[in-house]
Amino acid sequence: NNPLLSWNACLEPQMARALDVLKHFVSTFVIQVPQVQIVEYKGQQIIMDIFEALTADPERLLPVHTRDLWCQAKSESNKMRVIADYISAMTDGHAQKLHRQLF
Repeated sequence: NNPLLSWNACLEPQMARALDVLKHFVSTFVIQVPQVQIVEYKGQQIIMDIFEALTADPERLLPVHTRDLWCQAKSESNKMRVIADYISAMTDGHAQKLHRQLF
C-alpha cells in the first residue's frame, strides 16, 4: 500500500524493443557463457558448504554476536534464518576466506 509503488516507468515501444534486445544480448553473451556460469557455480558451492558447516556446529563456528542471535532464536527455522542472514551479509571475499578456513 506504499504510494511509491503505484508509479510505473513506461518506455516508448521502440525503446522497449531496444531494451529487450539488449537484455537478450547480455543474457546470451555475458551471463550464460560457460566461464561465467563456472564462477557462479563455484560461488553457490562455497555458500552451500559454509551453510552446511555452520548449521552442523553453530555453537562452535558462529561468531559471538551471531551465536547469541542463534541461541535466542525460538524455532529451528529461525535458527537457520540467523545463519542464512549471517552468510548473506558476507562479501565474496569474506565467504571465500571463511570457506578456505573451514575446508
